[in-house]
Amino acid sequence: MDREKLYLRLPVFLQNLAMSAEGARINRKRYDDRFRAILHEYQERTDWPREKTLAFRDGRLAGFIEHAAKSVPYYRELFAREKIDPRSIRSLDDLRALPVLPKEVVRENPARFVSEATAPDQTMTCHTSGSTGSGLVFPATHDAHREQWALWWRYRMWHGITLDTWCLYFAGRSIAPLSQRQPPFWRTNRPGRQVMFSAYHLSDATAEAYLDHMQRTRAPWIHGYPSMVSLIAQYALQRGRTIPMKWVTLGAETLLPHQQAAIERAFGVKPIQNYGQAEGAANFSEHPDGVLRVDEDFSAVEFEPLGDGQHRILGTNFTNPAFCLIRYEVGD
Repeated sequence: MDREKLYLRLPVFLQNLAMSAEGARINRKRYDDRFRAILHEYQERTDWPREKTLAFRDGRLAGFIEHAAKSVPYYRELFAREKIDPRSIRSLDDLRALPVLPKEVVRENPARFVSEATAPDQTMTCHTSGSTGSGLVFPATHDAHREQWALWWRYRMWHGITLDTWCLYFAGRSIAPLSQRQPPFWRTNRPGRQVMFSAYHLSDATAEAYLDHMQRTRAPWIHGYPSMVSLIAQYALQRGRTIPMKWVTLGAETLLPHQQAAIERAFGVKPIQNYGQAEGAANFSEHPDGVLRVDEDFSAVEFEPLGDGQHRILGTNFTNPAFCLIRYEVGD
């Protein structure tokens, strides 16, 4: 029996204990002294002049390209076949000498993008979501994992959220058994300061219980998918209820105008957005001035015109030397 099935068979009080135990394990692994050092470096770069940030990006990019050309089978063959000297790629503009990497090519044979220079004991297994079984499984170095979380916490801290802020979490997680018919449809991760709500039990019949518990917690922050956060917001508005929040942060999906309107009316605050992927190929964070900007110190991002006023996003994940993606078509 896998861990999730075992968890779902436990009584509620033991599920809460299990959730907290897992939260404590994640905190120890993710938010260690090395994470705090990386976070400090990210925070220091916030005030850098743009020219200095772009020089930093290009420096990391150049080293990453040489690393990939030497140690990654796909890129070793690509540079040899195209007769391109990896040392000639020194900046974002130079990347145009290389072909675009379709997502399907990576999914078909991810092992060809794994660096032979990174020992397995230096990595952890990560994965993307995939509703049709198309999720990608890949290695990331421990520092790459810490760096991605440092980036996300830098953006949260810009807005006043801290590691100690309690969060109401709404996303696609197995929180309670699908067979459960009565509340609680939420579990508490105390070390992680999270009250995690089931995405699969929220309905017109259960919404009042969700709203009551949200109000009881007095947590100031909601985080989750726009679809789910806007749904609980709509249920609140239908019942003539508002639950004031200090922050609502959203990710993983596009925020639609009607969703934003419902969230603002129900929770009294404009939602803050972040864009990224598990692969770490591109990341955009909303700044305190309300503008969504590329995190240039985290990855190399290109916007390729499609000819109809739209652009596709190409990303190079120079923070993860274990799994190298160059000009990767993220699908957005």
